[in-house]
Amino acid sequence: MSAIRSTKGVVDLVKFGDTCAVLPNEVIDELRSMEDADGMHGGVKQQRYAVGEQVRVVSGPLAGLLAEVSEQDNGGRVTILMSILARVNRLVVPRNMLE
Repeated sequence: MSAIRSTKGVVDLVKFGDTCAVLPNEVIDELRSMEDADGMHGGVKQQRYAVGEQVRVVSGPLAGLLAEVSEQDNGGRVTILMSILARVNRLVVPRNMLE
């Protein structure tokens, strides 16, 4: 159980009281059939950006503003440089907030 709980993004196991939920093998097989080659689920592959690339923020309070990609991690977060009030600011945002 500790190996599952230490997996990035896992908060806890689904339980009914003290008993862990159990899915039939057919459901597990169906979920696995929806994975892409990288084992990702959901069908939407997130864009990777090149350092120095201009991007636009598409959601949140900064939506519509332009920024420059500074770096990104494998966890879906991108560091951007954005000019706000005549000062360049370094911000870390989820990759899905950019286009």
